[in-house]
Amino acid sequence: MWPFKTLPSDEAEGKRFDREVKRFSVRLDFWFKILTIILALTSFIFVYTVPSATTRHAMSRIEQDVQQLNYRLNNLNTIVETHGEEIKEHGDKIKEHADEIKEHGDKIKEHADKIKEHADEIKEHGDEIKEHGDEIKEHGEKIQKTSTFEQLYGVAKDVASQDTKLRVLNTKLDELIHTSLNHKKQLEDVAALHSDVQVLEAGLKVLTDGNKGVEAYQKFLSKMQRRHGEL
Repeated sequence: MWPFKTLPSDEAEGKRFDREVKRFSVRLDFWFKILTIILALTSFIFVYTVPSATTRHAMSRIEQDVQQLNYRLNNLNTIVETHGEEIKEHGDKIKEHADEIKEHGDKIKEHADKIKEHADEIKEHGDEIKEHGDEIKEHGEKIQKTSTFEQLYGVAKDVASQDTKLRVLNTKLDELIHTSLNHKKQLEDVAALHSDVQVLEAGLKVLTDGNKGVEAYQKFLSKMQRRHGEL
């Protein structure tokens, strides 16, 4: 009944064992292939002729999700239509502010150079003030040591001259401080303008992301409808 030849009885024991092992492997492979074909046919029949309750429930959930997504899509479309003009307006404002920021950037660089220049001048004047202070101190010491009217008169003239120079230096320092404060205020105005532009960009990004979400959902909905049609 078995479709294989029997082994000769006078064959050596080791060789006979090897042939038995090979014969068993061939039989086992033959039955395994038959079992695989039977399981494949059974699975195919089960899948395409007996839809499970789980599959039907999943399809029902998918239809509900599609309806909810349709509702959300309609809302998103309404939002995009409502804010379309606002998006365009924000885009124009951002472009306008970008030009202003570039212009203010050049001004900032110019002011920074001026501030550095004024800082060098302040440092220079500070050294001069210190030098004149030492001279005034020296003249004060001379006043304490002098005893004649002529010497007192000469020292007084020197002190008056140094006082005039100090007044001129103080005036220059006041002008430099006032100019620096103006530059600081201009920098703060530019920073505030930059903050407004960032807010506008954030609003534009939110609206743009909404548009992208609508497009992605439309692709997903189309794909789900095709799959539902195939099922």
